[in-house]
Amino acid sequence: MEYKNESLKEKIHKFVETRPYISFVQLERHIGKERFAGDKLLSLPHNPMVVLWANVSEEAIRAITELAAERKIFFHPAPVETYHSDGKVLNFPLAKKCISYKTYKWFPVTLCVTPPKEKKALASPCEFP
Repeated sequence: MEYKNESLKEKIHKFVETRPYISFVQLERHIGKERFAGDKLLSLPHNPMVVLWANVSEEAIRAITELAAERKIFFHPAPVETYHSDGKVLNFPLAKKCISYKTYKWFPVTLCVTPPKEKKALASPCEFP
C-alpha cells in the first residue's frame, strides 16, 4: 500500500524488503517512470565510469545512495540475463574488473536487504569487487 506522503526512499526500501534480488527494471516499473526516470547515471562514486543503471532521476539516485550508505539495501552482482528477462539492458560494455575505465561500462546488479555473503557483492555503491 502506498501512502500519499510516502517518500521515494521509503517506497524503494519497502519494495526491496518484500521482493529480494530485484533489478532496476523491476524497481522502475514499481516506482513509476514519473518518479524514477531521469537523465542521470547511477554510478560508483569512486569510479564514475562504472554504471549501475542509466536514465535515473536525481531523487531516485539520492534515495538509493542513502539506503545503501545506511546499509538498508545492498547491491549483488547479477548476470546480464536477469536484465534480458526483464526486457531492458544498458547499451554499455560490461565492467569485468575493478579498474578505472575511460569509457562507460555497465556492472549489472540486483538490490536486496540482505547483506552480502560473498566479497563479490557490493555493500554500497562506494565498493566494487
